Amino acid sequence: MKKSALLFGLFISFSTLNAQVRHVGAMSEMGKSGFAPAISLDSLQKYKGLIALGPLGKMQGEITAVDGIPYTGIVTPEGKGSIQSEWQAEAPFLVYANVEEWEKIPIQGQVESIQELEKLIESTLMANGLDLLTPLPFRIEGKFDRMTTHIVTPRSADIPGYVEGRNQANYEHQGESGELIGFYSREGQRIYTHHDSFMHVHFLSENRDFAGHLDRFQSKLDQMVIYFPKERIAGN
Repeated sequence: MKKSALLFGLFISFSTLNAQVRHVGAMSEMGKSGFAPAISLDSLQKYKGLIALGPLGKMQGEITAVDGIPYTGIVTPEGKGSIQSEWQAEAPFLVYANVEEWEKIPIQGQVESIQELEKLIESTLMANGLDLLTPLPFRIEGKFDRMTTHIVTPRSADIPGYVEGRNQANYEHQGESGELIGFYSREGQRIYTHHDSFMHVHFLSENRDFAGHLDRFQSKLDQMVIYFPKERIAGN
C-alpha cells in the first residue's frame, strides 16, 4: 500500500508570523524586461535572519539565502553545480523574509512527488494552526532519497556562461543530506511561484557546496524535521 505525506508531529500554537514575506519583481514578467534587475541582494544584508529565493542576474544562477547568508548556485564551465557566496548580486525577482527564530517539528511518512510534498506542507500548516492564506517560509532538514534540481543559465550570448540551446543545467541527487529552503503562498503564483504550484523550493546541500531549484522529489520522511517561523500565542 502506497504511503503519501503522512505526518506525525508536535502540535504547536501559532499566532501571527514574526516574518512578513516580501517580494520584488515577478517570475512571469522578468523575461519581458530582459531580466533587468529588480533588487540588489546587498540591500538585504542588514537582515540577520534573511531567507530568500530567486534567480541570479540575467538568469546566471540560483540565489538561496538562509540564516542571513547567501548561497548562489552557479554552473561551472564543465557543467557542474557550484556555490558563490557574495552579497554583490542582483535578481530580476526575489522573495524573502527575515526570520529570527524557527520552530522545529518532527515529521514521518513518505512522499512520492513534489505535489505530495506541497500537500505535506499544507497538512503541517493546518495541524499547527497556521493559516494557508498567509505566505510563509519553511525549511525541511534531512537526508533525501531522490531529487532532481536545476540551475538556470543565460539566454543570451552576450551574458557570461551562455551555452547555445541550454536554459538550465539539470542535476540528479540520491541519498543527499541538506535542506529544502522554500516559500509557501497562495497569492504568489506567477510572482514567485510557478502557475501550477503554491511553492518555490530550493535544495541546499549539507556541506554548502550546491544550491539549485527543486523540480522532482521522492523520499521517506522518517527522522526529518520541518521548520516554520516561531511566534507563539501570548501565554503559551
